Amino acid sequence: RRQFGFVASRNGVVMREIVLDTETTGISAAEGHRIIEIGALELVNHTPTGNNLHLYINPERDIEDGAFAVHGISSEFLANKPVFADIAERFMQFVGEDQMVIHNASFDMAFINAELARLSCRSTRCHALLIRWPWHARNFPGHRPTSMLYVADLRLTIVT
Repeated sequence: RRQFGFVASRNGVVMREIVLDTETTGISAAEGHRIIEIGALELVNHTPTGNNLHLYINPERDIEDGAFAVHGISSEFLANKPVFADIAERFMQFVGEDQMVIHNASFDMAFINAELARLSCRSTRCHALLIRWPWHARNFPGHRPTSMLYVADLRLTIVT
């Protein structure tokens, strides 16, 4: 039984975390840049389980030269990959409600939030999905959320 990143086991409590990184078309989600790659690794009690998620995503826009210089992923390579809407459910199922370990979390979370916000309803099958991560601010006041191994309490909330 899972509750906020912990799974009950015979020997006690097991903690599940997701180590996550993204690559993007540029540096600003607010300016419409998009996620082009998601890499996620499952840890149980801080040990990799071998359960990973690696996705390339068609951003449906150009990749800035500066971003390409960082990751080397081209628009041509991504042309036949799925769009974010097609992988969103798979991503959310993998992450679940567990804690995430993210280097430069404010960057990655801004992009994840922007992608999920684009899924706003236009049909009865669609829901607007929001990610909230106030855990760090509550537990580490004054600590910068962009530090290495920032742990965000990630909650996926369906807003109908």
